[in-house]
Amino acid sequence: FPLLLILVGIIFTALIQSSSAATGVVITMVGTKVLSLDLALFIVLGANIGTCVTALLSSVGTSKGARRAAMVHLYFNIIGTVVLLTLFTIANGIFDFAFVHESANQAGIAIVHTVFNLSCTALLFPFGKQLERLACATVRDDGQADELQMLDDRLLVTPSAAIMRCTDVAKKMARKSCTALKDALDILRKYDSKAAQKIYDAESKVDEYEDKLGDYL
Repeated sequence: FPLLLILVGIIFTALIQSSSAATGVVITMVGTKVLSLDLALFIVLGANIGTCVTALLSSVGTSKGARRAAMVHLYFNIIGTVVLLTLFTIANGIFDFAFVHESANQAGIAIVHTVFNLSCTALLFPFGKQLERLACATVRDDGQADELQMLDDRLLVTPSAAIMRCTDVAKKMARKSCTALKDALDILRKYDSKAAQKIYDAESKVDEYEDKLGDYL
């Protein structure tokens, strides 16, 4: 039954893509005194997982870093929910908290939502590196450079941010050009077919940078 309520919270929040709105709906519902605090708690926990859908959808088609950040958000909420729910269930089984059987009030739901997020942050803060490794294991390196994915069309609504990304890509393009030029000068002294192919590949990549930057600007 608790898992069903958590699933309801996940699906409802995923549909409206806002945990705050979902929690607001729960707060409105408890105003009718039909929900006890424990039932409302499970829905709110599910809402915190469902809100990750927004980040996951936003990361589609972006860089590996952006997709990994979305996965960290997802893992943060899933792990936090599982751990805190387990601890709460064990503690409730031992001490049988009386308040969980009482009708929930609106202030109580808001407090639960806030305490949950603060507790998750305190719990997982020391494990930032582990979350990072977990996200990197999920979104693996594919060996392909993704600098051009930094030029996301969604940034065009914020020109200053888009220009900063263009500057970063232009710097990468300049460094790649300098490296290719140095390699070209080196093989004038001693020709190497593998080095020459590397230079050709670098030239093609620089041309790709130029085309993408021109279109984006």
